Amino acid sequence: MRQLSFGHIPKYKACNFRYFEAGERHVTRVWHEHVMIFMLEGTLNFTEDGEPVSVCKNHYYIQEAGKRQSAECESKEPKYFYIHFDGRIEDTERGLSLEGEFDKKLIPPLLREMDKTCKDPSKTKFDRNYSFYHLLAALDASQKKPASPKRALAEKMHEIILEEYRAPFSIEELSRRLSYSKNHLIDVFKKNYGTTPYKYANDLRLEYARQLLLTTDKSCQSISDECGFAEYTLFYKLFCTRFGSSPTKYREHPRL
Repeated sequence: MRQLSFGHIPKYKACNFRYFEAGERHVTRVWHEHVMIFMLEGTLNFTEDGEPVSVCKNHYYIQEAGKRQSAECESKEPKYFYIHFDGRIEDTERGLSLEGEFDKKLIPPLLREMDKTCKDPSKTKFDRNYSFYHLLAALDASQKKPASPKRALAEKMHEIILEEYRAPFSIEELSRRLSYSKNHLIDVFKKNYGTTPYKYANDLRLEYARQLLLTTDKSCQSISDECGFAEYTLFYKLFCTRFGSSPTKYREHPRL
């Protein structure tokens, strides 16, 4: 699903309230930034690359950079708040939908606060972006629906792995604890996190080992043990594959 990706940090550019006069139409343009519209009153009608779009009261819409917006018909006296920003829109499971309904009690006060912050010359770029992220987080939280059973199962596995990855780990143990077959758990986790539970746990171990190599004088064997690897040879092989050198050489010449 195409969404505003949260894997790449959006950057605030500008914002303001906008009120149309009677009979006014959306301007024809191809804009170089994304534009997020929060409709407070009326309806905004326009086309985007020839496709008709109507944004009505208590709904938001993200106009994508590089698309041509025009208007075949008048809008119905819309009053809205817009935000220009840079960000990445792509197919992702972790992001914000490009359109939807917003909480009419939660969001408008945040829009007013953002407008106030961004118009205050004493505020910094950090303040403006923080206000933008606060708004995005609130909007994202209000959009979330209860997780599907498979998504909930994947999140449960993820929680267990994060808490216990340094302990002896096996898919058989997860299968026993969660009462699902090994193949089902692997399939569900991979569809939600893009990798298997075993590889995900090993990646966490390897990253922890990398940090220990750089910040302690512990031996490679003790680091392997502390990170939960059953055998040093397995740790050594996986570390070389992941970071392109042995643990000892990495410690001497880190690749951050």
